[in-house]
Amino acid sequence: MLYFVGHVLLRRFTLKKKTTENERGSFAFILLACGVHHPLIPLKAVIPENLDLNKHYTDYPPVQYIPKFNPDHALYILSQITLVPIRNKTLADSLQDGYVPLYSPLLQKYVHEYAKYLKYFIETRVLESDNKHWTAVYGMRSKSKGYRFVKRYEQEVTITQEYTSSFHDVLVKKRREQYNELRKEYGHLTRWLHPECRLTIDVSTALDYLQTRRDAQIRDPSLREEKKKSKWFSFQDDFHKDPVVQFKYAKATMEVIHSGELGCTVDTNVGRMHTALTNMKSELRHLLSYNGEPMVSIDITSSQLYFTVVLFNKNFYTPKIRGGSPLKIQTINTKLQVEIAPHTLMLVDLIQSFDNELLNNYKYMVGIVEGETSSSDIYEYMLQQSQDTESPLATRAAAKTGVFEVLFGKGKRTKEWKRYNQLFPSVSGLYQAIKEGNYKRLALLLQSIESHVVLKIVTKTIAKKHPHIPMFTIHDSIAVPVQYGVIVREIMEAELTRLTGLRPRLKMEYWKPELLDWDKYQAAL
Repeated sequence: MLYFVGHVLLRRFTLKKKTTENERGSFAFILLACGVHHPLIPLKAVIPENLDLNKHYTDYPPVQYIPKFNPDHALYILSQITLVPIRNKTLADSLQDGYVPLYSPLLQKYVHEYAKYLKYFIETRVLESDNKHWTAVYGMRSKSKGYRFVKRYEQEVTITQEYTSSFHDVLVKKRREQYNELRKEYGHLTRWLHPECRLTIDVSTALDYLQTRRDAQIRDPSLREEKKKSKWFSFQDDFHKDPVVQFKYAKATMEVIHSGELGCTVDTNVGRMHTALTNMKSELRHLLSYNGEPMVSIDITSSQLYFTVVLFNKNFYTPKIRGGSPLKIQTINTKLQVEIAPHTLMLVDLIQSFDNELLNNYKYMVGIVEGETSSSDIYEYMLQQSQDTESPLATRAAAKTGVFEVLFGKGKRTKEWKRYNQLFPSVSGLYQAIKEGNYKRLALLLQSIESHVVLKIVTKTIAKKHPHIPMFTIHDSIAVPVQYGVIVREIMEAELTRLTGLRPRLKMEYWKPELLDWDKYQAAL
């Protein structure tokens, strides 16, 4: 009954054109008491805990730099240093020395004089910049200038701070416009994010866990996570993530999830959807629930390897009017289609020359052939097959490195790379042909296939058949309340089989608080 009352109040409040800060706060409290999350609970800024802006403005009067200084605009600019990475994991993993690239056109939508604010904070020693930016050229993606907090603020945990009601209204309006733009193609997914998101997190447990993990990693460096190498020649770098910085970003992600403002963007490069959920540490997802209900994630096992089978259909590369394949490169990624077009005849010839037995053996490693699941995957198969050779692979991880080099690398001829080519020569030949002139093309194509299939086909089918099922995607997986897990799994399996011709291996991961690995961190303390 309270929940119904809450939604009636929500509808009436939303129709009001103007509201005061006190009205919003009181109304938010009533809604929470009724079990309803309202998207107009004030959006908050995120800044380092030890950054006293009032004192800073006294010490360094901003009007000397910005005649029409607006504290809300300053808060917004500073918040992006923390918020941008937590909403894009790909970006977060590729940050160079902690510098966060800020895209000028997006800043300008909210803060017209953003450049003056950045200059003010740099000159008053709050931020620093890498001063590196370039436009896309010769297959290299463009880069915006990167910014980070100076050392005294960089390692501090973040706290939230409220905007004024007027700027809050601006943010709400812009957010509504963003979701309206996404509604046409992704409305079946964004409806669970906006205007009301009922995904919640156990804040107290999450904070306790994050603090325990941070303290344990500080005491025992062996528990720290490794960074992705950004520069092969930077041998003096510390290749382990900083526990304090990790804690800061994880805490900020938790606060974003708790606020109900997960955000949503779609990568124009490969069509991936990014939210705070996609960038969240997988272990913390065990503390998530939907309207108090536990959740389960249905994952496509080794999804990019699985989607390579789409590339073995010659009709995938040919114009749509010829038919023969439910998936077409021209509908998945037109830019990549243009790049691959000159090689189409060669690709078709390579596919027609495939040895069927070899191809079936490959499919047996990445999916389910004729209703039977292989006892091993490609990595195990490579490891086993190499044992009687002059250069056997030492571990499964070494075999995995070889597969990744074939798929995503520049073609470095390691023993792992050679082993893969010996086992699957025609498959490897097709990959090399696709990568001709741009070794990243294959990775981009596989990610494009994944996002197209999951976001535009599979989830739409689920929404059409069961519009009441809340769904949240994490790239190659779909998370739903536990009660709908089996239904969603069945639809995923049927649709993926129809689209690729190969049954997928699906894994159901139940999100449970008891699965958090407290022991290894508590033992270190």
